[in-house]
Amino acid sequence: LTLTPIYQRMNTVGGSFSNAFGATVLRGELAVNIGESINKTGMTLVTSVGTETTVNASLGLDYNKNNWRISPQFFIRYLPGWDNTIAEDQATGFASLMIATDYLNEKLKPEIIGLYDWADGSWMLRPKISYEFSDQITARLGADLFGGSNGFFGQFDKNDRVYSELEYTF
Repeated sequence: LTLTPIYQRMNTVGGSFSNAFGATVLRGELAVNIGESINKTGMTLVTSVGTETTVNASLGLDYNKNNWRISPQFFIRYLPGWDNTIAEDQATGFASLMIATDYLNEKLKPEIIGLYDWADGSWMLRPKISYEFSDQITARLGADLFGGSNGFFGQFDKNDRVYSELEYTF
């Protein structure tokens, strides 16, 4: 069996916007992919891959004030020509929330990021704290926590991790 990778060309049409309102920035994107390669439920190479038009959109808000950064985002992917041979749901997406701040003259930096896949109920939570001992030395402690019985994040439900880093730059 010889597998040869092939680049499947597609066309994308879309746009984006971003506008500041004081300490808040509203931003978004929309992209329509025409001829995007899609996995199908077929049993042969010919029937297991197809091309479809997909609509992808995001909307986000960034709030920055008094050393706080708060950023909720929402992402959606929609397949207008969906049928039951396509190996993904017609509408999928997720929401995210990032909250970060700093203390001790910007040396101690806690941050948390959460992602929730609303199509399958799986989630990921990523708390992290950093401390800058100097301009060259930074220590970090964090975790990646996963939940859900299936889906993109749920597949890692039993694989949470805690990590530490010590960074030296020169």
